[in-house]
Amino acid sequence: MLMQRHKVTKGGEKGKRRFEMKLLTIFELAAKPDHELRALYREAFNEAARADRTSQEQRNALASLANIRRVMSARALRP
Repeated sequence: MLMQRHKVTKGGEKGKRRFEMKLLTIFELAAKPDHELRALYREAFNEAARADRTSQEQRNALASLANIRRVMSARALRP
């Protein structure tokens, strides 16, 4: 798994744990090679599709997708 996740427990759900996706920043992504960015993009896309529409997890996945696209397009513009 390329993305780091945090364990989150809901107050009403005793004993149940789920993992929340960490937001990937442009600073973190700029240091990664292209093949890893593509893998992260795929993983974030799948996470956004899997997550509940109104969840923080989906918002993090969508923001991470936008950041990955920004880094990839900035690299494409370089000579």
